[in-house]
Amino acid sequence: MNNMDPNNSGHLEKLKALFRSIRGRKPDYENLDQADPHQTEEKYQKEQKRWLDEVRRKKMTDSFVIHSIGLVRKEGDRSWIEIQPQYRDAMLGLDGFSHIHVLFWFHENDTPEKRGIMQVHPKKDTRNPLTGVFGTHSPVRPNLIGLTLCRILSIENTTIEIESIDARDQSPVMDIKCYIPYQHENSEIRVPDWVGMRKGK
Repeated sequence: MNNMDPNNSGHLEKLKALFRSIRGRKPDYENLDQADPHQTEEKYQKEQKRWLDEVRRKKMTDSFVIHSIGLVRKEGDRSWIEIQPQYRDAMLGLDGFSHIHVLFWFHENDTPEKRGIMQVHPKKDTRNPLTGVFGTHSPVRPNLIGLTLCRILSIENTTIEIESIDARDQSPVMDIKCYIPYQHENSEIRVPDWVGMRKGK
């Protein structure tokens, strides 16, 4: 699409066909071919930009691409996160925090059947009321995202040793976020000095 030259013969018709194949509001091509050449080009460029923006917006909201940044590892009583080497620079400053939020993927539940479950009994206990998965921490849900607050024990190279994590060994890690206690009081929580000077997130 981006390689098309608006000055090439037949390009306009190809662009029209492409845009009209996309669901939604059709572009305004009224009198486009009959207008003054300069107005035609200007209108063409506006229509192209508007539709390309809409195509990009639709693509961005319909689906997302997320790459694993590492893995959860467990061995006996030990738990740690192994970050992929290419993300090592993103760990700068992390040692100033005592806790992190770890977002991971429930990879063992990645089937259409389990992703289609919308209600569960919390904690797998039928004595608990049937509840929508958004009101639980159930590992079966439309998007299999897990979130756990972990205490950091040590950081060495790309290895983050943690106290524990509610995830299986080899679970893909999607992201790590430092824990900042905005309204929490806990003597064990530690943050660097710059947190008190922040003006936003």
